[in-house]
Amino acid sequence: MENVSSLILIGTVHRDPHGYKKLFHLLSEIKPRIITVEISPYSLSFRAKHVPEIRRILRENLRRMKNEDSLSLKEIISHGAVMSIFCLLKDPFEWQAAKFYAQISNAYLFDIDLSVYAQEKLAYLAELVSLENLKSLYKLPSRSFFKEISAQYAKANHLFHNPPKIWPVTKEILEREFYMAEKIRQIFKSNEGVIFCHIGGWEHLLERPDGKSLFHLLQDLNPQRILLPNN
Repeated sequence: MENVSSLILIGTVHRDPHGYKKLFHLLSEIKPRIITVEISPYSLSFRAKHVPEIRRILRENLRRMKNEDSLSLKEIISHGAVMSIFCLLKDPFEWQAAKFYAQISNAYLFDIDLSVYAQEKLAYLAELVSLENLKSLYKLPSRSFFKEISAQYAKANHLFHNPPKIWPVTKEILEREFYMAEKIRQIFKSNEGVIFCHIGGWEHLLERPDGKSLFHLLQDLNPQRILLPNN
């Protein structure tokens, strides 16, 4: 019997405010039976246990800024850096959209990123929402959060069609690329004949000069690569 398995890699710009709607729509069109997401078990556990309290501290410190510096909450929250923190504290839209799609379609959903690096990064969240840090960020020039997201999509689209000749790669990135590739390969080969989607940051799907991006490592599975649209 002919193998009709299909692996589709969906590249996203993390923290896209409109990402949930776009991704859910795309998944509804593709109709995958298996979905993997670039998120770690530790990240999901940490967010469920600790982020509500971190959000409370953030709101409290924003009120203190308002009172101490005679600012309106609207002024503070509209600052690009502060808005970025709010988006960071939300569950990633990639996981939210995939989870909801899986619930209504009975698709299988897997979190496949390495926990060790998520643990290091999430440890800084409490410091990020401290009053001192918020005041420091507010003093910086405010860049439009939405324009930054659009710029990331433009950059991703360009590099998908014009692979970079130079691209810095860290030990962390390499370890995560190989780890996620192996996870995807194991799940893919155990579920032949179904549509399989992986969702993750667009940088992992580049044709990098080192030849070790997630996209490269999965070439034997003949993946299709899609960039989430910027609209």
